[in-house]
Amino acid sequence: MKWMLVGLVGGITPARADLVFDNLPNAFAAEEQMREHYADAFEPWDRWAAAKSSDDPNTRVICRPNGC
Repeated sequence: MKWMLVGLVGGITPARADLVFDNLPNAFAAEEQMREHYADAFEPWDRWAAAKSSDDPNTRVICRPNGC
């Protein structure tokens, strides 16, 4: 059986990664790597957004499920 990795954008919308694996342990390992890469990319942006919004009270960063 083949396994395909699918991500959830905003926790709702499925996004195909076009990654297919021969066994489930390899798919889980790839998922863990993708989670780490996402966290590495998101954390600097989150720190920047927090600093930016605290610098200027008129600046707000808002994300909605259908986009930012």
